[in-house]
Amino acid sequence: APSPVAARGDVLVSAFKSDPRYGYAAIEIYNSSGNFVDLKDISLEMHYSTAATDFVCNVKLQNYIRPKSYLTLYHPIAPHDEGSLLLNGCPAPNTTDMLLDKEIIVYQGGAVIEVVRVNNSDLGRNPTDIWERKGWTAVNRTGVFKTDFRVRSSSKMLSSDLYQVPPAPSLRILEILPNPSDCATADPNLACHSYVKVKNIGQDPIDLSQYRLRSGNQTAQSTINNTSRLSGVVLPGKMFVISGKSLNIAKKSGTVWLQDVNGLVDYDNNVTPYQKADSSGNEGRSWAYDARTGAWRWATPNPGSENNNFAALRLDPGKGRLKDLTKPKARILKPCRDDQYRSEETGRCRNIIQSKKAAILKPCKEGQYRSEETGRCRSIAKTAAAALKPCKEGQFRNPKTGRCKKIASVDDLPKPCKEGWERNPSTGRCRKIRKANSTLAAYPVQPATVQAANPAIWWTIGALLLAGASYGVWEWRAEIGRGLRKIIQLGRK
Repeated sequence: APSPVAARGDVLVSAFKSDPRYGYAAIEIYNSSGNFVDLKDISLEMHYSTAATDFVCNVKLQNYIRPKSYLTLYHPIAPHDEGSLLLNGCPAPNTTDMLLDKEIIVYQGGAVIEVVRVNNSDLGRNPTDIWERKGWTAVNRTGVFKTDFRVRSSSKMLSSDLYQVPPAPSLRILEILPNPSDCATADPNLACHSYVKVKNIGQDPIDLSQYRLRSGNQTAQSTINNTSRLSGVVLPGKMFVISGKSLNIAKKSGTVWLQDVNGLVDYDNNVTPYQKADSSGNEGRSWAYDARTGAWRWATPNPGSENNNFAALRLDPGKGRLKDLTKPKARILKPCRDDQYRSEETGRCRNIIQSKKAAILKPCKEGQYRSEETGRCRSIAKTAAAALKPCKEGQFRNPKTGRCKKIASVDDLPKPCKEGWERNPSTGRCRKIRKANSTLAAYPVQPATVQAANPAIWWTIGALLLAGASYGVWEWRAEIGRGLRKIIQLGRK
């Protein structure tokens, strides 16, 4: 008998299920490493036979198996779930007789890395059960079936999705700012931070979460200092800027390029490496693609526009740092919507209908019209309901109040007031005539005639004066007495 072949690869046969009807109903493999393994380098060769016929099946794989993950392949006519990978091209014995000795050989890069030999005596009473590997250490990689395998307690085969590398993205890197100038604290200018400006030049949206950005030297290993994760979706023809804490870029020299999110494939972006970005002459300058010449050269940072700015830089003596002649004020976080454009002055997304130069108004909905005064859409039904109804016959509309009033007629003349009543000219209503001492009180002053005095009046006045004098003599009698005595004494002398 052939000598056992110890398994020495990262990808191992982890379980299998044989059946006289199919040869192998299913084969399960496992990636025991912590890395993705490209299955295009892995192939399987399976041998099984009956008393009359020997069968051989070769299976080639593709895509990547994830770290510490399983993959199960089923015979095409054996029971399996929809979407399962198949052992295409494997013949089916389609017999009820017991299969003779079986063998599974695993190749990687054309070299044998594992051989699983199965004798019927090894299967015993469980020839159609699932047999699984006991472990992944050298103890269970001997190549001796009874040492390496055992019957699985469950009837399930294990499998996970393969990783498929996304296609090369239609993304073009336009500009890189590796070493920005010093700025004031909390300066919102995007040119105060390193950034990479990218545009989708294709016809389809791109899911950025499938890719990542690398910087520095392409021969270096990926680290947190040279790898930047991406997220979001960029629409066709739209530009976006990678900046902030998520960006890790070499400040001195290097280049930038795109990889798939797991770093298995590098995508060529034709970015010429930059040099001496940390020098005083290049501080604050961007490494940009010149579409006119097809070359990369130093430029003025311009994150707010698709076009790169190759204007000269000047030194700002007030702050001691490089500034461009037209300082970019843009801060771009994500692509604008289809109904928006990006302002080159602020870098913000603005609605196209809000352009100051030409306001493009959307048409009103059915049943609406546009007001010439406000420019807004108004409901025709509401406007009609709010319109004033015409006045009835014999009425007119008061221009001050907007209400309908009767047209004056003979019947509208006020009825005469009752006897002893008069009409108030201010209200038009009847009121009682007020009684007064003089009937002329309510009219202008009238000339008065002089009449002879009544004798009774004079008698009354005289009586009042006499009464007053008498009261005074009585009140001041003591004082009057003293005065008279003094006068008499003076007369005697």
